[in-house]
Amino acid sequence: MPKDYQDGIAFVNGNGVSASAQWLNREDEDSDASDEELERRRREKKEAELEKIYLDQERRWLNRERSRTAAVEREKARDKEEELVLAAEKENVAKRLREWNDDIEAGRKVEEYYADRSLWIRNRATFRTREADLDDRDRAAEERDKARDTEKREEARGMADSFLDRQAEELGSRIDAPPAREPARFKMSLGAAATQKAAAAAPLRRTIAEVEGLLEDEEDAAAASSTKRTLVPI
Repeated sequence: MPKDYQDGIAFVNGNGVSASAQWLNREDEDSDASDEELERRRREKKEAELEKIYLDQERRWLNRERSRTAAVEREKARDKEEELVLAAEKENVAKRLREWNDDIEAGRKVEEYYADRSLWIRNRATFRTREADLDDRDRAAEERDKARDTEKREEARGMADSFLDRQAEELGSRIDAPPAREPARFKMSLGAAATQKAAAAAPLRRTIAEVEGLLEDEEDAAAASSTKRTLVPI
């Protein structure tokens, strides 16, 4: 038999479920186990599949983290190595300058200064010119940055002054404008209303003695007017 057919063929239907899985489901359905047992088996299968997926994702994540950590460690080791090399070079230069002997170097003529003084002067002039040019460029760039910062500050200051001027104008216009007529206010006093109501109800509450006194006053007034009246002949 061909090699591909030695272990059998796992057919897949339209919904993506393998034949083996269908056979397991059919076996569960054909078994004499209870519904609870079948549900437990399905739940265990599902949990096993989820656990397998989780372990696979965890393995991939750990591999990525290991690769990332290894790259960070390599970068740190490279930086540390560069720092060590730079420190060693500085120490070597400092040691050479401390142990410098002009007579010995003049006899050895290894350095350009002692081997060819005119060539050293020309190279030195070229080097100084290049350094001066770089210094001028740095100075010009620094001046441009300062000018740009100054322009931004002036612009911000102008915007602030303009805003304050507008606020002052609005405030002055409000002060100079005639005061608006205040709308009539409705005042309600419960104490005054109660007093008026009591005053209106007071005449209705007069006692009998007061009424009799008023009648007597009216009779006295009538008698007085009759005594003072003069008779006119007809």
